[in-house]
Amino acid sequence: MMAINILDCEEDGFLLSAAFLIGIDDIYRELGYYKTEKRAEEVLQEIVSKYRQYNLDNNKSVTILPKVYEMPKE
Repeated sequence: MMAINILDCEEDGFLLSAAFLIGIDDIYRELGYYKTEKRAEEVLQEIVSKYRQYNLDNNKSVTILPKVYEMPKE
């Protein structure tokens, strides 16, 4: 299972991170830092939107997903 979270890093802004929850050895990856929570939420919504474009096509699961999503710098 994968979860994408927005974490408040106080002085450093907001971190968008991905967590791959696999049991004993969960894996966390930093995806990007953003100055405001609003911007982090916008980027998260863009990721969700891109995923949805490839995930469902008239209720049929698409098995070939893009291999790369380029994170916006700001």
